[in-house]
Amino acid sequence: MFKFLLFFICLFSSQAYAQSQPKILASIAPIASLIQNITTQETEFLIKTDLHDYQLRPSDRKKIEEAEFFFYGSDNLEIFTKKIQSNKFALDDGKDNPHFWLSINKMIKAGYKIANILGEKYPKQADFYLNNAKKFDSKMSEFLSSHKDILRKDVPYFVFHDAYEPFEQDFGIRSVGCIKVTPHQQSSAKKTAELLKKMDQFPQFCLFIEPETAEKTIQTFIENRTVFITELDPLGTEIIPVNQSFYEKLLTKIFTQITSCFSKIQP
Repeated sequence: MFKFLLFFICLFSSQAYAQSQPKILASIAPIASLIQNITTQETEFLIKTDLHDYQLRPSDRKKIEEAEFFFYGSDNLEIFTKKIQSNKFALDDGKDNPHFWLSINKMIKAGYKIANILGEKYPKQADFYLNNAKKFDSKMSEFLSSHKDILRKDVPYFVFHDAYEPFEQDFGIRSVGCIKVTPHQQSSAKKTAELLKKMDQFPQFCLFIEPETAEKTIQTFIENRTVFITELDPLGTEIIPVNQSFYEKLLTKIFTQITSCFSKIQP
């Protein structure tokens, strides 16, 4: 009899907990992973491939409208959010480089922001959210501290897409130049000439491209040059599952790929 009652108590408790969980939606996988660190609940996200190609579909709009909370980066990057009128919460102002999730420091701030927003609506769970934000802060601060001084500062490198400035600021490195500010914006003849002139200053260098980069778009920049090309994926589209450890895995992969390319450049 006791076991029977205990079973129903546990069942009722689990159902009550599930019903009390807020319905949350994220724009991209790194934000979904951050939310899971704060809430410990699975979080769906909208954009599975190239963020810059994304078009808001009716089915996705419905998901946003049905969610209590829709967390995204900023209106400057997820431009489609300007069409959404309610339930949306930007985690960054987007005034600098809008790829804020590539900065550990900015993601830590975003974690506290999520905890505060959820805690206002669900005050009984406010301490739970805040404590989880602190755990995320501690974990990622340790990651930054242990990796900060590893990357060489003397390696010349270029990026196809200027998404990595937030990462560079955290780790004290900076690209010599970028081919495109946005992946689909054509570089002017003047900018191309300036970049080629910069590249000619180095006997060898790294070039970081992205999964969507077509070979023909970089051909001009690699011809007759010693270039070590490495593909970086700022959204981590090949990392599964998207869970609490996803974000740290994403940064580890990017960090490892950059380190590997840097190791090929002679001091």
